[in-house]
Amino acid sequence: MNGLHWQIGRILGIPIKIHVSWFAVFGFVTWGLATGYLPDMLPGLPSPRYWLMGGVATLLLFGSVLLHELGHSLVAQRYRIPIGQITLFVFGGVAQMHREPPGPRAEFLIAIAGPIVSFLLGGLLLGMASVTQAGQGLVALGILLGSVNIQLGLFNLIPGFPLDGGRVLRAGLWAWSGDFNRATRQASLAGQGFGVVLGGIGAVLMTGAATGAIPGSLAVNGGWIVLIGAFLFAAARSSRRQAVIRASLAKVAVGDLMVRNVVTIPPEVAIRLRTQVIR
Repeated sequence: MNGLHWQIGRILGIPIKIHVSWFAVFGFVTWGLATGYLPDMLPGLPSPRYWLMGGVATLLLFGSVLLHELGHSLVAQRYRIPIGQITLFVFGGVAQMHREPPGPRAEFLIAIAGPIVSFLLGGLLLGMASVTQAGQGLVALGILLGSVNIQLGLFNLIPGFPLDGGRVLRAGLWAWSGDFNRATRQASLAGQGFGVVLGGIGAVLMTGAATGAIPGSLAVNGGWIVLIGAFLFAAARSSRRQAVIRASLAKVAVGDLMVRNVVTIPPEVAIRLRTQVIR
């Protein structure tokens, strides 16, 4: 990922980095929790406590995203695919793999590992929240984190590349056609389609909130959905273009590009420096 980022540590030898855009979403999510979710779930607490709880909850939410990406990374490492880094940014996280999976099976297992981690974590947290005898604060936090992990897993299963569901789709298309680049182009095209759909849904929500047809609070959700749709569309379009370039280069032999008539200079030729005096 391009842009300014900082390394905050390593897990299993993988550098963990935070992109500069992460701070914007950290502040926004903390604000939303401190002024909306937490006062509704735990009324009567002082405002500073809501903000503190909101900050802690946001950090734990990104911790869930990190576990999701580690799920991808651990399976990738089993296939000897180096992981350059995991970066947390405005739309979640991304694990940087230095090469493509060796086959459709590896692609499927790497892709599905992240949602499986999210579903297991979400189910565990929701189950603990339903049976725990702890205070209401921990219960509210467990419900929040559990619900977000379930949503994270479901969202990533949208069959549009480069989301996890899109990578699962690419694995199936790759296994069916035997052509990696063709499968990438098709899965990326699906990603562009879902990006347009998400953008349309977000625009409808924002329009409805502006006209008073739906609650105004949904306007913020609509704005985020538009941004996510735009990000998905742009990422899918970039992946599709890269697949086209790879397919084109695959048909080019080295001999078609190499220079055959190389000009050489005898080693005994002396080098003389010519100077010019300007009067």
